[in-house]
Amino acid sequence: MSLRRTAPTVMLATVVLATTGCAQPEGGDFERTGSDLTTPVVFAAVASVAAGPCPADRPNVYESRIGGVQCISVDPDGVVTAEAGSVSLVAASEQTPDVPQSIELVLEGGASEHLRVLTAALSEQSPPRDQMVIAVEGEVVAMPTVMAELSGGTVGISGEGLKALYRRLTA
Repeated sequence: MSLRRTAPTVMLATVVLATTGCAQPEGGDFERTGSDLTTPVVFAAVASVAAGPCPADRPNVYESRIGGVQCISVDPDGVVTAEAGSVSLVAASEQTPDVPQSIELVLEGGASEHLRVLTAALSEQSPPRDQMVIAVEGEVVAMPTVMAELSGGTVGISGEGLKALYRRLTA
């Protein structure tokens, strides 16, 4: 795990994974220097949010369990899939180097530019259209409000269950 300081603008999402079944397991080894992204990450523009589960036959939806069960409709034209990049766990402090504070995801290829364009557009929208789903293997891991364009292709994800999410992204 590398020790880095991250600017607040880089920290795009605050993730609460404990409610999604990705609570951090005890023990276990993980890469300390980072690894290649091997599991695609989907970034999608939120079109609407409704309480309760999603109907089975409804397209372009994600069911989220973050903050209660919600059916999130996404704009099919506002989807970016990141399939290449690197993933690192960022330590909370020098005193606790094995306790992750965040995951740093550095996108490669066209995904970085596509995400910049998507976040620029979302930052000009009103709620809930200023939000973005971040999903891994069909599961919503975050739904941040986008306040500014994300340039540079680096996304920070913080919250609980970071070691488990890191393993999913690099498995």
